[in-house]
Amino acid sequence: MICPDREPGVGLAPACWPDGPAHVHDLEVVSQELDFTLLPDELLQLTPLISRYAESDDADRSELLEQASDADLRELSRAPDGHWEAINAFLDENVTADPGPAQDVALALDSFSQAAMEAKYELERRDGG
Repeated sequence: MICPDREPGVGLAPACWPDGPAHVHDLEVVSQELDFTLLPDELLQLTPLISRYAESDDADRSELLEQASDADLRELSRAPDGHWEAINAFLDENVTADPGPAQDVALALDSFSQAAMEAKYELERRDGG
């Protein structure tokens, strides 16, 4: 990925963040790097979970889910319920947009959505199913 010349940490895609993409232990960094006010009002309540699970790397996201408690996985897997239409609309409008703050938030929302779906499978795996 070619990273644009911008003020460090402002509106950069996660792969372009000065110290690399933040992971679950960097919640404050994710919140500072992404402008969640760009989300529709309906999705703002998901901001803490998006910050926590906005991991685009499949292996790293799997590790986050494996380390999560059952309660955290249940919360994550249920969080988007009733919001999928708004999530998909925001992704459709912004994930392939020109690089910038809205695309950055969309990419984080996409990774969160993937994590939410995978959380269900992780719970099933733990339950032996």
